[in-house]
Amino acid sequence: MIKKMRSFIAVVETGSFSEASKALHTSQPAISQDVKALETKLQVKLLDRHTKMVSVTPVGQYVYMRAKLLIKEIDETLNELRRITEKQQIGSG
Repeated sequence: MIKKMRSFIAVVETGSFSEASKALHTSQPAISQDVKALETKLQVKLLDRHTKMVSVTPVGQYVYMRAKLLIKEIDETLNELRRITEKQQIGSG
């Protein structure tokens, strides 16, 4: 779910699946599959797909804002856990 949210966020921020794939160093079909899977999981349409560009639906805008917050919290938690682990390893060595 986290990877799918990151893909969705990248599409919203870049405005396209191809640019999102470049930003995340992955393939465009992988980004497309992630976003479609997220839409399926949430049972909502997040994006309106047009030829060469996408627009965010109103519910997509809400999910985008919430996903940004969730990803930020996850990243901060993982960074703090790494810091604690490194500190413990230094203290026990």
